Amino acid sequence: MTKNTTPGPDKPANEQPLESWKEIAAYLQRGVRTVKRWEQSEGLPVRRHVHQSRSSVYASPAELDAWRASRGPVVDNVPEGWLARRPVRNVAFAAMLLVAVLAAGDARLIGRASAAAESQDVTTRRVWAGSEVDMTGSMSPDGRWFTFVDWTTGDLAIRDLVSGQNRHLTNKDWKGSWAGAPEEALWSVFSPDSMQVAYAWQPNRKNYDLRVVGIQAGATPRILYANPDVDLVQPMDWSADGKQIIATFMRNDRTWQIAAVTVADGSVRVLKSLDWRSPQKVSLSPDGRYIAYDLQPKETARERDVFVLATGGSGEAAVVQHAADDRLPVWTPEGDRILFVSDRTGSPSLWSIAVSQGKPQGAPELLKADVGRLSGPIGLTRDRALYLGVSVGLSEVQTARLDPAVGTVLEAPVPLSQRFVGSTGSLDWSPDGKSLAYLVRGRVIVIRSLATGDERELKPDVRFWRPIWSPDSRSFLANGFDAKGHQGLLRIDAATGAVTLLVQAKLYIAGQARSQDGKVVFYCDNGHVMRHDIERGDSEPIAPCPSAPSVNFAVSPDGQSVAVFRGGRTLDVVSAKSGETRELVRLQDGEEMTSDPATAWTPDGKYVLFTKTTAKSSDMTLWSVSAGGGAPNRIALTMPALRDLRMNPDGTRIAFTAGQDQPEVWVIEHLLPAPSAVK
Repeated sequence: MTKNTTPGPDKPANEQPLESWKEIAAYLQRGVRTVKRWEQSEGLPVRRHVHQSRSSVYASPAELDAWRASRGPVVDNVPEGWLARRPVRNVAFAAMLLVAVLAAGDARLIGRASAAAESQDVTTRRVWAGSEVDMTGSMSPDGRWFTFVDWTTGDLAIRDLVSGQNRHLTNKDWKGSWAGAPEEALWSVFSPDSMQVAYAWQPNRKNYDLRVVGIQAGATPRILYANPDVDLVQPMDWSADGKQIIATFMRNDRTWQIAAVTVADGSVRVLKSLDWRSPQKVSLSPDGRYIAYDLQPKETARERDVFVLATGGSGEAAVVQHAADDRLPVWTPEGDRILFVSDRTGSPSLWSIAVSQGKPQGAPELLKADVGRLSGPIGLTRDRALYLGVSVGLSEVQTARLDPAVGTVLEAPVPLSQRFVGSTGSLDWSPDGKSLAYLVRGRVIVIRSLATGDERELKPDVRFWRPIWSPDSRSFLANGFDAKGHQGLLRIDAATGAVTLLVQAKLYIAGQARSQDGKVVFYCDNGHVMRHDIERGDSEPIAPCPSAPSVNFAVSPDGQSVAVFRGGRTLDVVSAKSGETRELVRLQDGEEMTSDPATAWTPDGKYVLFTKTTAKSSDMTLWSVSAGGGAPNRIALTMPALRDLRMNPDGTRIAFTAGQDQPEVWVIEHLLPAPSAVK
């Protein structure tokens, strides 16, 4: 984000300056949060005192009056009920700004539409926001219910969009921690009558199976399909008669299949076999004759096209072919068009294409441009309302100076880069501490010189996250998928971006950290914390894997210990050799970690840094604790979604990510053109 941090001119002698955010907000008759947002996004003339703290601000009433007089129209309010009262874990000003402009149909985000869409009364409104929102579910065809995973327990849940109430559809034997009940639900999709839900369920941290459950209270789930040769099952759609479920299978060899599963007996008919490439979305036409799916047209491509396959085996055709990324196809209720997302205009936009007999009819039509950062279409209801997952919030790498021994912040946090606002994260210091590498939009590694501010970019053509420098600065260790879709730990060349698979996952690798000398890598896979010797190329389990929703390791400078949150309640230190575990910190009643717990060692190995929050707060606070044990020490650094902690080798500078994307559910009504006569 861009901030006005330049010291201002001398204060006018004939007026009394406003000496705090509170006084500035009162003068403008707005809240403190609003005026801070106006400074960042609207150029509100707020000044900083020279030689004083960064938080010491003042403003001239005359300058504020001039700014207000020249200010163009800005939407600041939304109708009652459209803005959730509950705080969410993101940067508040960004979420509020996006909500306001989306609710008002602001052209800056919604953009222009096709002639067909412009002729209708298109309305856009938010239907669900908050920390519970999860994008693994679906909207019921009648537009009332939404399924999601309650990640506090791992159960499948349902939300009534009329009453705003949530209710579990599964109720596993919950014992207060993930260690007590490792099962979890994942993707889910509604039946055409809105009375049943098909979902993936992982009963043992190994294979997922396919289950069906009714939405009525007390309904008993039924296992529909389970196969030890299939690691992952993702239900995608139901047939209009409710007799079949379309799903994708990832087999043990990491190849994929698109299949039809019979609801009555669980029998399977494979519709298409694929290699490592997998569809993000598969949609069945209302007449059951065709499926639409998205896929990379070749192994080396990242962008997707849209294909239509006849379920009877009569062939398939590419209905959308373009150099852009075209994905997430959904059939309209009449079956005459396919709706999809494309970035061919430079940003994610909604398009549609007419289809007849499995073939495209004419060129794609733009329905809605610049719809923001989509988590993906959730689905079309029978009345043609389109429900979308929209990501809001800002995620930014920041740096600060602190003394972890006494908990003093020596220099307040500042954003690292002004080039990429709200889309940076997942960072690491170079071994010499002179450079900082970070991710932009989860796809590009940016390496920034701290001395000059110069930056260069690496664009590996694979999916990856959390790159970590090697000791010789020649490569990065990252978690992700190689060019053939194998998931595991990757080595990314720091000069060329070339990718090599270092460790292939047995099931799925979560979290990674390496020793300071680079000889050993730690990660979690198949229920165990693994120790991988890079020179020998072998791995061995040293301890049970943490049972928290996310895994974040930190290796001590001497490589002998690993700090990790376990079970969501304790910060433990695990011996890298024996696996012996000792408790370092236990969270108290009312305290919580996040779904992405953060830990880091100081370079001298004396302290472990970690973050925690409370059930009533959206902010994370940084703490330190002696590596030998004792009472934690609170550090005066509190920010939204504080994570990715990394200490510079100098021992005083820390880099971290603050803020995060938060999904929300929105609906666009009257978007689609009138049903076509083409059949």
